[in-house]
Amino acid sequence: ENGDSSGWIEIFNPGPTAVNLAGWTLSNDSNDLRMWVFPARSLAANSRLYLFASGKDRKPTSGNLHTNFELSKGEGFLALSAPESSIPVFSYNPYPVQRYDYSYGIQSGGGFRYFARIGTGTDTRPGSANPTSTLTTVTPAPVASVSRGIFNQPFAVTLSCADSSATIRYTLDGSEPLASSTAYSQPLAVTGTTILRMAAFGANSVPSESITHSYIVTEQVIGQPSPPYDNPALST
Repeated sequence: ENGDSSGWIEIFNPGPTAVNLAGWTLSNDSNDLRMWVFPARSLAANSRLYLFASGKDRKPTSGNLHTNFELSKGEGFLALSAPESSIPVFSYNPYPVQRYDYSYGIQSGGGFRYFARIGTGTDTRPGSANPTSTLTTVTPAPVASVSRGIFNQPFAVTLSCADSSATIRYTLDGSEPLASSTAYSQPLAVTGTTILRMAAFGANSVPSESITHSYIVTEQVIGQPSPPYDNPALST
């Protein structure tokens, strides 16, 4: 909402009757279970309600709800509590590391899982039942033997991952590494200015975050043409 990206939380009522959520609470702090209090909203039997964990604290009588807290991208605490209760009805204590565009929750049949990007075979989205999923962890991010920087000589970069069974995939054109991107198999020769982006893909795991290293070769910087740098849009 408002063009912003934020985490979201889905509440599910598996019972046979509607529940008035007035006084129920959500919190990301185990020492303050009443951090955010629901307004009067009726959640019908076997139905779902999703809300944004945006920090905007919005409680309209209809439309989207926003908590007054956000969710950590690393491990974090999240609890749902009944009115005046000192014990959560349900909690993640903690939930694991989160990844952009992947959700985490209870799969069909039970058990905690990550769910793949929307549009894939095992996706999930607010308002629909979670499917079954095999995604149980997040793949560790790959590491480059040479960090980003400025160089005056060619060199080779070796890529590695803490999960030795994972496949490292990379791009050299600045694009996001995908499961279809080139698989790393041998050291990469860097002979000119290069933008290396890489991610690791493991079995039954969410892909790692993308890591970017910019290798700037000084000779190419010094040898740039005069403005407008061969860009017709800047010519007069």
